[in-house]
Amino acid sequence: MKREYSLKTERLIKRTEKIGLLPYRFNQKKILGLARKSYDLFDLSFPKKIVICKDIFDKRLVDVFDSAYNAYNAYNAYNASNAYNASNTYRASSAYSAYRASIASNASRAYNASRAYSAYSAYRASIDYDFDWFVYVFEYLQDHEGDKNDRLVKKALNIFIEMREEGLGYWAEWKNTLYLIPNPIISLDSEGSYHCEDKPAIYFKDGAKLYYYHGVNVPAKVILHPEKLTKKDWSSEENAEVRRVIQERMGEDFVKKIKGKVINKGKLGELYEIKLPDDPEKIAHYVKVKDASTKREYFLRTPPTIMDADSSVAWTFDAPLGDYKLEQET
Repeated sequence: MKREYSLKTERLIKRTEKIGLLPYRFNQKKILGLARKSYDLFDLSFPKKIVICKDIFDKRLVDVFDSAYNAYNAYNAYNASNAYNASNTYRASSAYSAYRASIASNASRAYNASRAYSAYSAYRASIDYDFDWFVYVFEYLQDHEGDKNDRLVKKALNIFIEMREEGLGYWAEWKNTLYLIPNPIISLDSEGSYHCEDKPAIYFKDGAKLYYYHGVNVPAKVILHPEKLTKKDWSSEENAEVRRVIQERMGEDFVKKIKGKVINKGKLGELYEIKLPDDPEKIAHYVKVKDASTKREYFLRTPPTIMDADSSVAWTFDAPLGDYKLEQET
């Protein structure tokens, strides 16, 4: 099978895959040394003040972006940064010209290499959008001499990757101040989705914690204390995917906890009636269906006036029962 890009580029991609999965580290001294090196690359004055933020939600960082936004120029926060200058440099490079005009013999291969990152989207948190054109330049320069700007881009973005490997997650500059944010600690499932069953799937060591179950963002309680999940947790959740995860985390006690009673069984699902004292309708009907492709079970709320399980399923798809059954058979 013919390769869409070179072995060297594949190694580069695999190198970046690992960044988001490395244990916590934040080598401030080395990160600042690399940052200075990248500023020197573009003959920029290094910021006088350094601020280490705990996470991307740090108020000091948020205030910076608010200030930039209120000035009607959000990119001002990056105007003196290497990412911004590298971007401008890239647009003046021969690799970019080939990318735009698709004239070079290996431009297509380089494009495929840059797109290859999407094939590794499971590791999307390991590197930012800059990586897309870094891969393109990297692949392009293996068959072309390129120009000064190509080489600058390659050097700058290689420095960015080194900074990420030393624990830098994000950075921004504003009014002669450089803001540095550590890389979050990440857990993934076998499909590459954010996932962890006993702790945050994404968390900053001293900052924000985000909980995911096979790619679904859920409240902390769903992950940390599934044994404490209640009927109210499930019935009041508006997001169907989160509700499904709550159901799954309740385990075998789910039906018992929600005090559900089967009132009808059909070929397409089972209809449950649940008493909800705080609900305007006092009762609720949920039809249990199974996704044919994932085998996951879902409880979908339907009008309490529908007493037939199959009709309830058809209602969720906004289709008459006869039409829905015909479509299923087809």
